[in-house]
Amino acid sequence: MDVFKELLPQTEYRKCARHIVVNFSKKFLGEKFVNKFWSACNATIEQSFKEIVKDIELLSPEASNHLIEKDPRTWSRAYYQVGRCCSSVENGGCESFNAVIVEARKKPIITMLEELRMYMMNKLFTTKVNGWSSDVSPEIRLRLNELRINQRFWEVLSSGLNQFETRSGSEAYDVDLDNRTCSCTMWQVNGYGCVHSMAAISYLNKDVEKYVDPDFCSTMYMKTYQYKIYPMNGSKMWPETNYIPPLPPKNRTMHGRPKTKKVRDVSENGGKHKVSKKGKKISCSLCKMEGHNKKTCPNIDRSRPKKLPTMVNRTKAPKGENMKKRTVEVASSSRTGMDGGDTHGSRVKRNKTTKVKRREKSERIIKKKWQPKL
Repeated sequence: MDVFKELLPQTEYRKCARHIVVNFSKKFLGEKFVNKFWSACNATIEQSFKEIVKDIELLSPEASNHLIEKDPRTWSRAYYQVGRCCSSVENGGCESFNAVIVEARKKPIITMLEELRMYMMNKLFTTKVNGWSSDVSPEIRLRLNELRINQRFWEVLSSGLNQFETRSGSEAYDVDLDNRTCSCTMWQVNGYGCVHSMAAISYLNKDVEKYVDPDFCSTMYMKTYQYKIYPMNGSKMWPETNYIPPLPPKNRTMHGRPKTKKVRDVSENGGKHKVSKKGKKISCSLCKMEGHNKKTCPNIDRSRPKKLPTMVNRTKAPKGENMKKRTVEVASSSRTGMDGGDTHGSRVKRNKTTKVKRREKSERIIKKKWQPKL
């Protein structure tokens, strides 16, 4: 995107890691390449990134060259600019907005722009109305709770006033609460903290939300949504101009039915929200043994013949006969039930196989038809 570099030279340009890994996995097969890529993508230290690239080079020199050609400054956290308050490596925000405007994009340009305007006008109002229970955004509070759970694995050592060293095994990082920095650079990238800063703040028993960047607070939130999109009149009240109205593009009839859904990759979630059964042991509900189910259970005696289904008389009766027959059957079944008889046996006799009855009926018809006249 050379246009952004020319018009917006101060803007940081990033690439979606999801699209990079999809193309990367097609060229270099194997789950080990995908795992190494995500490790390099989420690495926040340049030394860690270079070590992972060396591991990829041992697996395949072409794979490491392929990733270096993609410019790691655009997809790895180790080279992100600090102070942006954004550590995202995927293009989820644009994908979500694109999914909302799918139907509007099919329409002519004026109708499409009108639908986008109405959607954004309503969205800005509803977003501004929905308040927060705290000064920090709800999403950031959830992330802080996750960091609070993981900070218990780190040991905190005091070095000076609001300066600490956090250790976990052979790893150690320097945390400065006054400057809001950590040597892992994650705090400087995302703006709300890392597990090391969380451990240091919890060590002093201070409020974590006070160390969150102002971009995630309610004051900045209200400044963002203080503007609004004003309503407009219908097209009948629009003023006339001397310009030529925009014409619809030439219609090209494509083969087949047009696709409206996104073509998902194998690694993407299909949206079915089903738990995978991979690695789960199957157990039999009959013998309680693992490795098979009740259909393939070896402990079942399969020499016994299967129970044959009973034949039911499905001949169509004249109109009104079904109701009479049903009332007779109900009366007879209730009578046999009161007498203590077997209602099931009487029902089986009434629903006896129809082959014999049909044969007898056909013989009577043949005799009557071919009987000589006297």
